Amino acid sequence: MRNSTLYVAIIVIGIIGLVVGVLYQTQAVGLGYHPTRAIAGIAAGVILIIIGIAGMMVTRNRSRL
Repeated sequence: MRNSTLYVAIIVIGIIGLVVGVLYQTQAVGLGYHPTRAIAGIAAGVILIIIGIAGMMVTRNRSRL
C-alpha cells in the first residue's frame, strides 16, 4: 500500500468519526445523546483529518526532492 493511499484512508476514517460524533451530539438516527462519545468522536475525527492532510503534504514534498 502506498503512503498516499494510507493517508487518504486516514482522512476517510476521520470524516466517518466526525460524522458519528456530530450524530451523537444532535441526537439523530436513534443513537441518543451521549456527550462523552460526541466529543470523543469529533475530536478523533478532526485529529485524523489533520494527520492525513499533514502526511500527504510531507509525502508530496519529500517525493519532489
